[in-house]
Amino acid sequence: MSGAACDPHLGGWLVHFLEFYRPNLETVLLQRDRNLKRRAPSRQAALEARDLEIPSHCPIDWEADLAAAEADLHSVG
Repeated sequence: MSGAACDPHLGGWLVHFLEFYRPNLETVLLQRDRNLKRRAPSRQAALEARDLEIPSHCPIDWEADLAAAEADLHSVG
């Protein structure tokens, strides 16, 4: 995501949010792809399955994650 073209005042927070949660996002996408592959013979068929709404998820606790990141920052500096 580095080098993403965006207005730093409008999109910078989103870029950093996505970078912060990149490992979670990668896991969710891999789980989604595995679930879709198991679900139907083709990706298109899986994506069109009306009874499949959420093929993967990963709960996050933004407040706890931010507190942990701030604690790590203070312990270093």
